[in-house]
Amino acid sequence: MALYPDYATLAELRAYVRITDAGDTAEDTHLTAAITAASRAIDQTTKRQFGLAASAVARVYTPYYHETHRRYALDIDDLMTTTSMVVKTDLNDDHTFENTITAYRLWPLNAAGDSRPWTSLVFDSTIPVVLDTGSVEQAVGRTADVVYSVLERTTALGRRELALVAAQDDLTAPRFRFDVRRIS
Repeated sequence: MALYPDYATLAELRAYVRITDAGDTAEDTHLTAAITAASRAIDQTTKRQFGLAASAVARVYTPYYHETHRRYALDIDDLMTTTSMVVKTDLNDDHTFENTITAYRLWPLNAAGDSRPWTSLVFDSTIPVVLDTGSVEQAVGRTADVVYSVLERTTALGRRELALVAAQDDLTAPRFRFDVRRIS
């Protein structure tokens, strides 16, 4: 099926308007145009399309924080299959999508079982840090850098409560760095 298909055939419309003579093709051009126009009007009215692309199509979306899911999410075009689907990010805004992300869920969760499209992609809770750093390893390292730097500042000041104000520079530029490697 094409990505933007017509939702009726010329033969179906000819039968509906009772044009039964196969040789009477005078109105076929107008009828075909009417079918396409009505199909696109359905797309616009419903704000979706009911076709299926023959192969994967690249799309660009902007994530936002979804209050209900308490996670970052994307509203996506209707998605009926995940065949050939790859989610990538552009961390430095150079329009090169070099980082693949697999930590997400498609919503609504039961869409496939109900023969309905997925309309959102909801990232797992680690994604905000991963989006900022590029990998889980770097995200864990960055978290360790910040936590250790804040704890060290708190200890140096002899406080029992976190010295977040005194250590505010450590939140954005931690003084300590940890090299994190994944162990299998």
